[in-house]
This record gives sequence, C-alpha cells and structure tokens, in this order.
Amino acid sequence: INGAVDMSSTLTVGDDINSSGKYHLNEQGRSNHVANTMPAPYYRFDGSNDYIEVADNANLDFGTGDGTYEILVKFPSVAADINIVQRYTSADNRMLIAFDTDADNFEAYFRAGGTTLHQIAASWSPVANTWYHIFWVIDNGTANYLYINGDLITIDGTNTTTGGDMSLAGVMDFGEYNTAFSAIELAMFRQHNHALSATEVKELY
Repeated sequence: INGAVDMSSTLTVGDDINSSGKYHLNEQGRSNHVANTMPAPYYRFDGSNDYIEVADNANLDFGTGDGTYEILVKFPSVAADINIVQRYTSADNRMLIAFDTDADNFEAYFRAGGTTLHQIAASWSPVANTWYHIFWVIDNGTANYLYINGDLITIDGTNTTTGGDMSLAGVMDFGEYNTAFSAIELAMFRQHNHALSATEVKELY
C-alpha cells in the first residue's frame, strides 16, 4: 500500500475489568470475542454539508503505474445520485467514484489534462442500508475491473482504458463532488499502488 488512506480504527483496552466471573479482556481467547462483538466504526455523511477532505499528496497519485481503489460503503437511500469520493480541480482534471441514478450505474472515471485516462460504467442496483465492498482495479492503459462484494462485475457501459499519468494536484473529498453533497456511510477507504488480482480482492473481501 502506497501512502494508504485507511479510515478504519482500532480500540485498545489495556486493563482488567472486574466482570464477576464473566469474560476478562486479558484471558486467552477472549480478545477475539470482544473485537468481533464491538460495533464497527464508520463515518456518516448527512448529504447536506458533511465531507472529509484529505490534503493533496503525491501518495494519492498512481502516476503511470497501476492502482486500486477499495471502498466499504452503505447508502441510506438510493433515490438520488451518490458521490462517494472525488478529486476535483477542474472539468479537465478530476476523479470520481459514484452511483448514478439516471443510468442506474456504478460510475468511476479519472480525467487528467482534458483526457479521460480510465472510465467505467456498469449496471448496478444497490439496496439502501446495505454494506457494499467495492474495488475499482486499474491496469493502467490496459483494463478496468470492478468487483462488488468479491464478485467481478461486467462493465456493460463505458469502458475507457486510454491510460497515462494518473496524477492530480487536488485534495481528496469523501461525501462531496464539486460542492454536491451525498448521504453515505463510509467504513473504509484504501488506495493500493498496484492492480489487485482477483485472488487478492477475494481475500480482502
């Protein structure tokens, strides 16, 4: 992982708890039980003015290499367009991963210097209040792959693989695209500096 932006978190408990004969956190085999029963952390965006901004950094750029975006997301509603993550500096220089209700599509694209380097559109009908684990795999200049919940999805719409230098001088925003906000719940985002294989996707899912 190259400069991963990882939105997961870890809770550490460092002392005994007097639990009257029940589980103790430092007992052998009990830590997994505690971890597996804790509620998963996530960020909730209300669709009005919530967003998270990550400062521009060279580690956000794939350059001329390959890359993968990995997202764990839930939509409270699928009645409107949903912008998950973006980097936007102008119409000619932008990246977006979104759900487009007009076309009933998953949509993602990367545009630099006025040229669309990679773009995909695939039929998808997500269900509200359901977690989805999404991977957009970019084999630069060769192929796009879309996986949802570990399954390879047919890209039955736009599938552009022009390729090139996938670098942008712009911040990364979650829950917002060019001042348009979206209601989402986001539990994880990772950016990998290589094109994950189907086996790697399945293992991560």
